[in-house]
Amino acid sequence: MSDNSDWVTVSEAARRLGVSRAAIRNRVKRGTLPSQSDNHGHPMVKVPLAPPGTVCAGRFQKVPSVTVPDGDQPQTRRERAGLVSLDDVRAMLGEVSARHSEALAAMERQHRDAMAMMTERIDAAECRAEALLERALLPWWRRWFW
Repeated sequence: MSDNSDWVTVSEAARRLGVSRAAIRNRVKRGTLPSQSDNHGHPMVKVPLAPPGTVCAGRFQKVPSVTVPDGDQPQTRRERAGLVSLDDVRAMLGEVSARHSEALAAMERQHRDAMAMMTERIDAAECRAEALLERALLPWWRRWFW
């Protein structure tokens, strides 16, 4: 009796099926993949054998070419995966850099304004302190009667 499947580890099953280990564990939990524990308690999963003469390329297997009707452009792998192009990244980087420059300039203006206000307050406090000091240096009778 020939069986076209093999008991393998979760990692090997993920490599053979081209999915993540978490996906294999989820399939085992759902019951869509048969599993059992080996003698050491490690989970083993039953997956189909690769057809003879094929080499398993792991997660990134070659995608067969598809004929496209006239006028339609085929989607690239990048577009199917939702990845952005380098030009898009550069444009986003430019926008972020411009926003950063604007925010930095606004923070500098706020800092400058706050420093100016604090300088004015310090100057006013110094004037009051000088007036109090001059008054304190006068003899008592001048402070009282003058």
